[in-house]
Amino acid sequence: MHCAFIQAQTECSTIAEVKALADGTECVYKGTATTTFYDGYNGVVMQDATGTILLQSSYLSEANATTVKAGMEITNVKGTFTAENSSYMTNIAVKKADIANIQVLNENATFAVNTIDFDVYMSNIEQYSGVPVKFENVNIRTVEGTSLYEIYSLTTDNKLTVSFTNAMGYIVPARATFSGLLSADWSGKIFRVSSAKDIIPFAYYTLNNLKVGISSVTTQEYELLDTFTVTNVVNQGAQKVVYIQEEAKRQNYGLRVVVSSSTEVKNGDRITGLVGTFEPYVKGENQKSATLTQSATKPVKVVASGAVSRVLSNYIYTLTDNKMQNAYLYDATLLSLSGGVVTKNSDNSYSYVVENENGQGQKSIAIKVANMDDMSEYEGKSCPVQGVLDVAATYPENALTLILRGPADFLESNVKFNTLAELIAAGEPAGSSMTYELKNPVLVTYKFEKGGGENSYTTYFFMVQDNTAGIVVSLGTKAMENIKIGDSITGLRGVFSNMRGMTTNILDVDEVLREEIKVQSSDNNIEPIEVTIAELLANKGKYSNRVVILRNVQNVQQENTNADGSIWYDYYFSQNGANMDYTLNADGKPYFTLYDYMDITGVVDDRIIGTTYSVWPLSQEHIVEREPNGCEYIDANARIYSVNQTIFIETNEGANISLYTLQGQCIYTTKATDITTQISNIAERYVIVLVDNVAYKLIVK
Repeated sequence: MHCAFIQAQTECSTIAEVKALADGTECVYKGTATTTFYDGYNGVVMQDATGTILLQSSYLSEANATTVKAGMEITNVKGTFTAENSSYMTNIAVKKADIANIQVLNENATFAVNTIDFDVYMSNIEQYSGVPVKFENVNIRTVEGTSLYEIYSLTTDNKLTVSFTNAMGYIVPARATFSGLLSADWSGKIFRVSSAKDIIPFAYYTLNNLKVGISSVTTQEYELLDTFTVTNVVNQGAQKVVYIQEEAKRQNYGLRVVVSSSTEVKNGDRITGLVGTFEPYVKGENQKSATLTQSATKPVKVVASGAVSRVLSNYIYTLTDNKMQNAYLYDATLLSLSGGVVTKNSDNSYSYVVENENGQGQKSIAIKVANMDDMSEYEGKSCPVQGVLDVAATYPENALTLILRGPADFLESNVKFNTLAELIAAGEPAGSSMTYELKNPVLVTYKFEKGGGENSYTTYFFMVQDNTAGIVVSLGTKAMENIKIGDSITGLRGVFSNMRGMTTNILDVDEVLREEIKVQSSDNNIEPIEVTIAELLANKGKYSNRVVILRNVQNVQQENTNADGSIWYDYYFSQNGANMDYTLNADGKPYFTLYDYMDITGVVDDRIIGTTYSVWPLSQEHIVEREPNGCEYIDANARIYSVNQTIFIETNEGANISLYTLQGQCIYTTKATDITTQISNIAERYVIVLVDNVAYKLIVK
């Protein structure tokens, strides 16, 4: 190693020489290196033939860099060498004042990024710190509970945290090619991507991510990994235009898909296998729809039929405002419009015309009915309409098209449903001119109120359910004292809303409509649905606003310590490894008395009663204390239960303990040496526990 001491600084000609220095050494790099990737806000990485090192300075981040940028040849780098430790990679800490002294030899340097198999990379990960590499077409998923993602292997257990800071934001593909480098932060080893140009996407889960993530036309094919509902099919000669929509998503927007005319697909089909070239949405005067053209060699697969998509409410002025710049948000999406009249134009086409909507003046939208030329019977009819918004062709301002699927999409002002599930599936009607009416009786299960106090008003609610679904009824600022829990009511009618997907399904009932509500019978028994926390979390829409019972739930109050030594707590319900938050009051305590282990009967609250998705007990009497995961049979000589896959046996010291399968095979035997005996690593779901010849059947949880 050749190093010369100049003014208490160590001069080095290679990165390898720098990395051989003692931690904290003041040094100056005199060789020639190439800057490769930005490492978030931490600086920029440089490399030469002998290795890589980070130039650590927030002033060298991509947002702040004025002299040094990625893709340059540089020399004369002065700073303090910091050896790699548990918190970060090896670096030269460069002061702000020393950045100007860095000499740029070439502003357009190139550097090699080697493509490497992800599993091979992970088996030799320690040698790749700071080394630029490329992963071809790897899989990405979210890291639960964080804003991070991870690359993972389908064939091994290998996974690596990846940060898209300053690169892709939240628009992250499900599979892509990545260029970047291995770094580290508080969470450990992390693979950093410099910018969006270092990511080549191949597959997405959501339509919105595809529509926002792809901004230019390419010959590359993209894949959609989810399953989607067909909302309309329009025949166009040798092709079909299939409109699809996401199901059960918070933002269930749509997409226009072009397939061959031979593709067998119809409204209500659930389809998968979408893969093809993508043409993004174009704004401006030549505005047109985002379109996926299905690959001719990869057929669409129909996995189910009879599905219903949520209908989003909207107003014409929001679509046509700002020269239709808002239209792309709802392009190819099933919309409901109201407050207008079906009007015949001079060219015999039809429009839906709204007069002075929200003070915006007259607005109109072209309407067509798929496979129907004559709409004369609907001319002059004032009614809500619903259909798929299409901006596929070039239109003048305010001339979008709403494609109705048939005569049924000319809606009545009052739409009747047999069940709550049918009502909820119909989606939001736009405007107050359209109400939803429930034909059959429903059961009142819960009453609550929100707001109040010196500077606010109180809003009153109650929950109802039938054997298909549950919904929240909003009464506004005036309560209905004659409605009680356990009442079976009829005549429920109101305006449906799901708060644009931000919270639960609500039926707004004003003071006029509430007069139609009649109590059919009172004091009816409310039968809860027995579910697990895992089932609730996996299918929130099915159980939202319904009464359920959770059995053998553990109340967890987890203590956490901040860096300054202060204590804070996490509170949640736990059941067989699945966790669910519960809402606290202003003092940070539960609203109800909770036990260590309990059965809870309550309504599933989708953030309308409280602030989190949880089960809200109907009352204190609906929380039953119980032994934790106890035996099916209890005898005087032992108390037996299981928690987190561990069996606990409380009995007299010296008692003989044996475990058997249900087939009678002995799998464990011991003698109690203390009051409580713990037995772990039992693979059986059900066991027979024998304590001094007394048998107990136990479910291991």
